[in-house]
Amino acid sequence: MGRLMLVFKLELPETQPTTATELCLVRKMALKPRGAPPRTQYLAAEKRTAHDELGPHNKLGDLWTWATSHTASRGKFVVIPAQIILQTVPMMPKWREQTHGWSVQTGVFQNSYLLDPRLRPPFTACQCGK
Repeated sequence: MGRLMLVFKLELPETQPTTATELCLVRKMALKPRGAPPRTQYLAAEKRTAHDELGPHNKLGDLWTWATSHTASRGKFVVIPAQIILQTVPMMPKWREQTHGWSVQTGVFQNSYLLDPRLRPPFTACQCGK
C-alpha cells in the first residue's frame, strides 16, 4: 500500500507517441504497530464494548504510516506502471491529541467497513416524477 505522489508519462523522442508509458511515483506505507507502549495505543473508540460482536478491536480500521528504510529515516518510494494500480482507498486521519491537526506520520486509518463494489446497487438515471 502506498500514497500516490505523482503521475507522469514517459515518452522517448525516437519512439511512436502510442508507446508512451504512464508511470506513478508512490510513497510506500506500512502498518503501524499497535498495543502497549511504546507502540501506538488503541483509542477508546476502537476498543471492544459489551455490545460489540466478538473480534473487533480496531474499529476505525488498520492504522498505516509511512514506511521507512532501515538504513535511513527517509521514506521508501517506488515507480510503478499506472496499469497495475488496482484501486484507491479512502483514508481517515488519526488526529494528534489536543490539536486540530493530523499527519501521515501519526497515522491514517484504512476504513475496513467499505462495501464491496459488487454489493452496491447499480447507479441509474432517476425515474422521479415519471
